[in-house]
Amino acid sequence: LDKFLQQFNTLDMNNYGSWPISVKITCWIFIFFAVLALGDFVAIQPKLQAIDNAQAQELALDNIKHAAMPLLHYLVAAFAAQKQQQLEPRDRFLQKAYELLPDAKLPLGLLKAQWQLDAKQFDSALETLTQLREDTPKQKRVLQLLTEILISLRRWQDIIDLQPLLAKHRIFSMSRYLQIMQLAYEHLFAMNLSAEGIASLWENLPKPLETNLQIIYLYALALQRTKQFSQLEKLLTKILKTQWNWALVRL
Repeated sequence: LDKFLQQFNTLDMNNYGSWPISVKITCWIFIFFAVLALGDFVAIQPKLQAIDNAQAQELALDNIKHAAMPLLHYLVAAFAAQKQQQLEPRDRFLQKAYELLPDAKLPLGLLKAQWQLDAKQFDSALETLTQLREDTPKQKRVLQLLTEILISLRRWQDIIDLQPLLAKHRIFSMSRYLQIMQLAYEHLFAMNLSAEGIASLWENLPKPLETNLQIIYLYALALQRTKQFSQLEKLLTKILKTQWNWALVRL
């Protein structure tokens, strides 16, 4: 502990690259929560009201550069810009923060992706998370945000492709995981898939959803649509023995 505190006391505030990794990690955690906590009460926010042109942006960046803790100021400025829906300045402030502390790529990237999601910049958020996933393919928060963005973009097959990873590493609670899977499978079964595509979907369906009547109904319609009548008859016979359903009977 004494060594750790001594590292803080001897920090070069103008050279973040020379900081010990333990101090950097502590700094990242502090910064992440500080940005969230400061919110509307930070002193820099009123100054950002004028950030609507290139000259004002350059002035803000130059002022922050000479502050005692430029990293924290960049993040606070980015937070305020996000609140004001000034998205281009937000990204510039985040980039400046990253340039000061490249080792913070993951927390800064997650922050950026969350703000892009909040601003409905789904394609940009997807790009940010795809880059993060190259370095941390199993990181829980990366996969959570990535899944939510794929839902917003209605990229159902991409969600199914993530299914093994989401299940194995328990990225979501079981109830949320099944909710996401049901949504994706419902949309895919309703599409004009080939017989092979339909069979592959049913084969990969999470076991708890195999008795879901809505999924079964959409699967049955898909079998009917592709004229797989023998498979449809087997399915209906099996299901109607245990669950009577008028929608299935009418097929």
